[in-house]
Amino acid sequence: MSEKWTRHEFQKHLNKMFNIKDADGNAIEAELVEVKDQSSQNLECFAVMFKGPSSPKLPHDVLTLSSSDMGEHALLLGPVFTGEQDATYYEAVFNKLKK
Repeated sequence: MSEKWTRHEFQKHLNKMFNIKDADGNAIEAELVEVKDQSSQNLECFAVMFKGPSSPKLPHDVLTLSSSDMGEHALLLGPVFTGEQDATYYEAVFNKLKK
């Protein structure tokens, strides 16, 4: 994983827009709305949540996430149920063993 794709780096870009694209070229713009630290004693773990349009919905898959500030990276990202009808939320979870 790129050094730019850390919890600290994502926190600096909270409330900014990202592009998300699937393998077929379908793309959306989504806002980074949450960065949640879920680390434990042995594991660095965090989750990022993006708010996108209600349609189209991208699949749960390896998607390309990009931003002008953070560059581009392929990662497992997918829609999560929030109960909201006017938007689709996408989440990615990052895990890394602590040294």
